[in-house]
Amino acid sequence: MQRYRSPCGEMMLGAIGDSICLCGWIGRSGYERDLARVTKHFGACVVHGTCPVIDIAAEQLDEYFAGERKVFDLPLVFSGTEFQNMVWNGLLRIPYGVTISYGEEASRLGCPKSVR
Repeated sequence: MQRYRSPCGEMMLGAIGDSICLCGWIGRSGYERDLARVTKHFGACVVHGTCPVIDIAAEQLDEYFAGERKVFDLPLVFSGTEFQNMVWNGLLRIPYGVTISYGEEASRLGCPKSVR
């Protein structure tokens, strides 16, 4: 885990092995819950420091906030239910600058009644 200072606020970046498992705003509602879910799901403890994939994530975030990057190419690993993982993977397919409704995303995933 490593803190990352963005122009929009402080974030925490986390990795398991060679993949990013957490990128969240520190202090937002639900941050502690997300951190607990990740550590429980992976049976991991929090170690503060850095690793190559966190360094790459920080570099790509710097480029994004500087307006130089629109696509991230990081290995990600999710810590959720099968449905949550399906949703998160679906969100990755929405291009930069495009917005869609929850209903449209649910339909794209083949679960039109899963909107909430």
